[in-house]
Amino acid sequence: MNWLNTSQIQIDNERKNSRLLISDLYNIYWEGFVFMPGVPSGEESIKSFTRYLEKEPIESACSYLKGIFFILITLKATGQTFAFVDNSGLYHSFYTETTVSSSFLKLAKYNSYSSADFDPVAVAEFLHFGFFYSFKTFIPQIKKILYNEIVCVTQFKATIEIRNKKIPVFFNHTGRLSFKQFFNELAISLKNCNFSVDLTGGIDSRLITAMLRQSGSKFETAMTGGEETYPDIAISKKVAKAVGCPWFGTIHSARFFFSDLRNLVKATDGLYDVIYYHRLYQFQIERKKRGIDTIISGVGGELFKDYWWLHEFPFYYKKNPGIEKFVDKRILANNSLTGILYGAVQDASILLRDNLIKLFSTYTLDINTRTIDNIYFHIIMGSVAGRELTSHSFFLKCYAPFLDPELASAGFNLSRRSRLYNLIHRKELTKLYPAIAKLATNENGISVSYNFKDMITDLPFYCQEKMKRALVKLRITSKKKSENLNDPALYPIIRKSKIMSDSFNRLKKIGFIQRRASLNQINNKHLGSLLTLGLVSAELDTKSFKKKDSQ
Repeated sequence: MNWLNTSQIQIDNERKNSRLLISDLYNIYWEGFVFMPGVPSGEESIKSFTRYLEKEPIESACSYLKGIFFILITLKATGQTFAFVDNSGLYHSFYTETTVSSSFLKLAKYNSYSSADFDPVAVAEFLHFGFFYSFKTFIPQIKKILYNEIVCVTQFKATIEIRNKKIPVFFNHTGRLSFKQFFNELAISLKNCNFSVDLTGGIDSRLITAMLRQSGSKFETAMTGGEETYPDIAISKKVAKAVGCPWFGTIHSARFFFSDLRNLVKATDGLYDVIYYHRLYQFQIERKKRGIDTIISGVGGELFKDYWWLHEFPFYYKKNPGIEKFVDKRILANNSLTGILYGAVQDASILLRDNLIKLFSTYTLDINTRTIDNIYFHIIMGSVAGRELTSHSFFLKCYAPFLDPELASAGFNLSRRSRLYNLIHRKELTKLYPAIAKLATNENGISVSYNFKDMITDLPFYCQEKMKRALVKLRITSKKKSENLNDPALYPIIRKSKIMSDSFNRLKKIGFIQRRASLNQINNKHLGSLLTLGLVSAELDTKSFKKKDSQ
């Protein structure tokens, strides 16, 4: 059987990061960045993994793999194929009752779904956010493979089977808090990669940069912004120079948006705001031109801080999980789509808050801050950051160390006090590079130094920054308009474009938005979700598509 070209397995053969290993016992196909700790990533790690696979059921053997990936393993003895993603659920892949795929769009096309099959609840959620919190896709029959699932495809069997992985439960897993050991092992796994580290003016990316540099790794650092005057750029350059790494910047340009649009839809799989992603798309393309093959992202460091708890400040031990407050203060923005949506989509929009509360409530733990962390890791990072990281993975391999279950659970299980004042970052950075720890950050200019004098100096600025952020999250004060990471010309250009007008009119025609609605009523935040949905519906409604095109 040609297992990569069957009616039950569809792969996204346009992705640049896929590999195939054929052995006497297995055929193993993977996309993305996959490794075993302390083993070079890719093929060497896959070969190392097969030694566990020979001794253990796949449900438990998969716990040894790290990275952000999608894997297909065929057991030659039985003909069974198993599909799963990384144990953080960051690489978005999908299945129906009969088929598994690493691409939503290809799977939807293969099964001849159209906009008539769209779920109004999913459409309403996407239009509000430009992504899904709820693990949905536009098509109810196409489901996302979750972090703890294995999809089993058996030859000649009509339907597929879903099995549960035997992996540590996030909030019960004690993890380890040895940053040095973790990053030393990661450095070995990265030794066959030409990698680039995201380095902003913040503290999470600074810690990752320092950790990988102390391990002896050689790599570039890079960041992206909308203008040369963006303050983070100057900070990022200083840190890169201090650790002795090359630095590259990508200034976003709206000029190529329309010529990039087709690739934007492919990279985001039609499941992410294409306007928002354009800057990041250019960022990855520039890296690829420099010969980079792997990205290291600093996303997820909030599990070592109190950022997502701010709306509860200073009550970090409450028994009441506060789900309603979390949804209202941290998730839902002002409903600028009121009076725009139509029919079943409008009805779903009204119920969006209740649906999010119901979803988030399934992650309730003993105290409010642990509940928030559980939601943050599994939903906000797994669904939202994961979609972005999967989009990056269309071009380059990608990894986010702070979202590895082992490191994330270590942060999760820290005492509440240890999560304050960036204490973990301060301790680790000061041990490695005291001079770098003293450099100002984008958090109101404070340092990340563990030196007593520096900490005293930083304290009033830290408190001032936290109070400002808490007041914004509580909707007591308005957020100060910050520097735009995108080219300021981006949204004005798109608003005037024919493709935006056509997409908007298409959504009217298929009954998602009201016919009297005008683009002038739409703020920039929702422009991208409307454009994306219009493009996806047009893509799936194309009558000329043939099933063989998805192979």
